[in-house]
Amino acid sequence: MESLKKRTSAFLFFFALVVSGCEGMPAPESAANPTDDFAPTFAGEAPDTFLSRLLDPRNEMPEDAVRNAYAFYEANQSIIKNKRYLTIIDFNASSRTKRMHLIDMNTGAIERYLVAHGKNSGNDFATMFSNVPETNKSSIGFYLTGTLYTGSNGLSMNLHGLESTNSNAYVRRIVVHGSDYVSDEIARTQPRLGRSLGCPAVDRRYYQSIITRLKEGSLYYIYYDAKAAAVSGAREEAPDPAMDLVPDEQGPAR
Repeated sequence: MESLKKRTSAFLFFFALVVSGCEGMPAPESAANPTDDFAPTFAGEAPDTFLSRLLDPRNEMPEDAVRNAYAFYEANQSIIKNKRYLTIIDFNASSRTKRMHLIDMNTGAIERYLVAHGKNSGNDFATMFSNVPETNKSSIGFYLTGTLYTGSNGLSMNLHGLESTNSNAYVRRIVVHGSDYVSDEIARTQPRLGRSLGCPAVDRRYYQSIITRLKEGSLYYIYYDAKAAAVSGAREEAPDPAMDLVPDEQGPAR
């Protein structure tokens, strides 16, 4: 992992560009974010203490991902405006598992959700990533959540990439939105979830609850460890005609 100093420096430079305004960026909502003055219970704790207090008895989140996310969260408190929640998406896990972990930084409670990856990132497992427009691949790394807007997928949340692996997220229109191709039924009955054009799409039943809490400056981390994937045997699957039974995102919206 790059040093926190380098990541933080790149983060601050990109954040300055974002807040100065981008062409086509939706105007910020006028109401103040209710989490602006929130003081996280876990702020300032040692990583081991933070890990021990999370309500994750089955260790469903990779320890390395949690440590990375918490270190970045601690190092960048001044520009993480929505401190209440920390999100970790584990792209080493199967798309049929609830690999999106939404952490309440006040209580340590963790909510888990299904989340899609880009259609060119892999079948059941995401193994290929890109920061290039029109690749229809997911991008890994740290993001800050942005404002909400209503688009072709309904209420959606902008994402602003903070690293070289995801710095084009806003330009690519990589956003969080609800989708019918992400559901418990598909995860249970099909060989993979439906896939997006790069967005971390979530179950339409829960998307409004998720994005209204995470909006406007929450830390959002899409994690992938290539070495762990190789050890576990999670690799790009051979083409399978059965995969075509699962709907994918179509049209210009991502």
